[in-house]
Amino acid sequence: MYCSNCGKKIKESSNFCTDCGVSNDVLKETDDSESTVTLREKTRSRIFKLQIVLIPVLLLIFAVFFFSNETGKQSLVDVEQEAELVPQEEAVNEVDGGYFNEEEMVAFTKEYLFVLQRLYYINQDDSSDADTVTGLIVSMTSEALKDKSSLENLLSRTAIMQESKIRGADLTGLVLHVSIMQLIQAHEEYIQFLREVDETTADLAEFQYQIAKFQSSTKTAYLSLAENTAIFPLTFLQLNNDPDRPGEWRISLSSRQEILNEIDLRFSDIFIEAENQYSLTQTKDTTVFIVQELQEFFETVQ
Repeated sequence: MYCSNCGKKIKESSNFCTDCGVSNDVLKETDDSESTVTLREKTRSRIFKLQIVLIPVLLLIFAVFFFSNETGKQSLVDVEQEAELVPQEEAVNEVDGGYFNEEEMVAFTKEYLFVLQRLYYINQDDSSDADTVTGLIVSMTSEALKDKSSLENLLSRTAIMQESKIRGADLTGLVLHVSIMQLIQAHEEYIQFLREVDETTADLAEFQYQIAKFQSSTKTAYLSLAENTAIFPLTFLQLNNDPDRPGEWRISLSSRQEILNEIDLRFSDIFIEAENQYSLTQTKDTTVFIVQELQEFFETVQ
């Protein structure tokens, strides 16, 4: 059976949906044809559920996103202006007055792909089904705590990435670091709410509002991540003033193929999973979108 409110698969015997908290009395009215729908195991419906958030909440998201985006852009500009050029070393290319090293760039990109892969898995639903309000709260709290811990483990990696000497790579590392901090903050607030819920007097409307609030906060972080990492592929090019030519590659063909191989290694199965999810929900995971755009860039730019 599938939840008619959020689309998550639940057990026939469940009294509550483990993802949105809707009572099973409502869920049992769902048409039997829904049982023919199949979801890949561990695929989160969180992206799908974002589509059904109330219009006032969406308006709030856009307002917050616009403000944070403008602030984030200014922060990135400040960081770029304050960046110091590193003296040229042996076997290092000095391009357009900025430090660039092919081996370091390939290593950075592999680390970038690792972080995006981890973010994808963090965004999947690993919560267990529950038949009681108490069980539901415990399951949701447990998953939120696990995801928060995984996000915190990524901060040590992104802290190093944002210190990259390669202009463009450092900004991408900063965007990752800030986005993950935003996700951690959203999880902390969500966990605090879940820990304060009294299952004997739980307000379903408040419960659903807090879930929607958590989803809107995480969506804002992911949208900001997608927008502010969009220029990362240009780091691989030596740009020029010719509008008909994208620029010359700063890394060799073998290095480009090495990055494509890394994408295939980490995301080939994820791409298939995401495609199945898209066929059901018409939504795409943000991290999948980012990686597919990078892959297309490497495959199409000559």
